[in-house]
Amino acid sequence: MKRRPQSAGLTLIEIVTVITTIFVLIGIATYIYSSYTSKVHDATAKGDLRQAYNAAMAFFIDNPSKFLTESGLKQYGFKSSPNSSVIIIDGSPSSLFLLSRHNALGTQAYVLYTEGINSPGASDQVWIDQWVPGGAANGGPATGFPPSSPTQGPEPAQTISSLQANLLEKCNIMAKAALAQAYSAAQSFFQSHPGDFLTKDLLISYGYTPNENVNLTIIDGSPDKFSMSAVFNIPGATNFGIDSSGSIVPHT
Repeated sequence: MKRRPQSAGLTLIEIVTVITTIFVLIGIATYIYSSYTSKVHDATAKGDLRQAYNAAMAFFIDNPSKFLTESGLKQYGFKSSPNSSVIIIDGSPSSLFLLSRHNALGTQAYVLYTEGINSPGASDQVWIDQWVPGGAANGGPATGFPPSSPTQGPEPAQTISSLQANLLEKCNIMAKAALAQAYSAAQSFFQSHPGDFLTKDLLISYGYTPNENVNLTIIDGSPDKFSMSAVFNIPGATNFGIDSSGSIVPHT
């Protein structure tokens, strides 16, 4: 009786090739899925931003001299998408500034900014820019901004530059305000605990309210070398510092 010839097994090289191919295919599939979900999340953030703007316009038509709040947005029909949020940076009718982001890791955030709310039917200039959270921020020109484009009609580069400078100035004001509030809380802590070391948690317990758009850092929490810095989390914003003297100056 003849014995059937045995089939040869896979060689080590063939096994490694198969495993490598599987991992490559998994990597490609993961990248495609991640790219798709990121695009969906970005579209959600931009869609929420436009809806919030429409609700803001309706609010200002009925309340031309009032500041927009989150409750005002909701009252006029805005509801953010699941796992997405819209933050009012400036609710003034003369300089509306909104931020929208999806909560998923690695997604983009977007800002909407307009100077002046015109009457119904008039042409508003609205800037929607991409904002990269955690982007490098320092004093100097706003190189972190991609080219802005108004939603209606072309606008001179000088006007776009002016609007961006105005936006950054608002961000810088908010960073300085956060730093001033943190300084006041720090002084209360040191008066109650002379000689103790200040931490972020203690700062909050003594009255500091964190702003999710401002990165505040305690550089030195000791009472004799106390110093902090704060910067609004947007490329091009100025990093400010404060020490025991209470003077707020650009931090280098």
